[in-house]
Amino acid sequence: MAAAPLSGVRIIAVEQFGAGPFGTLHLADLGADVVRVEDPSTGGDVSRYVSPGQQGTDSLYFDSFNRGKRSILLDLKQAPSIPPSSASRCRPMAATVIAAASQDTTR
Repeated sequence: MAAAPLSGVRIIAVEQFGAGPFGTLHLADLGADVVRVEDPSTGGDVSRYVSPGQQGTDSLYFDSFNRGKRSILLDLKQAPSIPPSSASRCRPMAATVIAAASQDTTR
């Protein structure tokens, strides 16, 4: 079987709820390694707490838009205070990123 079209592509996704996760879902389906950055101060993506099927920090809504992706908790607003253990895990991953997806509507 041939490799997926985006096999070997790593994407860092700073997004939540809706359009961003929907777009990167398709990239993951095409074989990209999508790594979601979630804000620990808010409990992660708000869609984790949306019905239907919401239990604890998981919901069917969240699962359907984020299947095939990985998530990390990282407070980007407090970058200088990122614990060394988190920074040491993020640096090698960031060094291999080919693309970044952001759903920032504040601009």
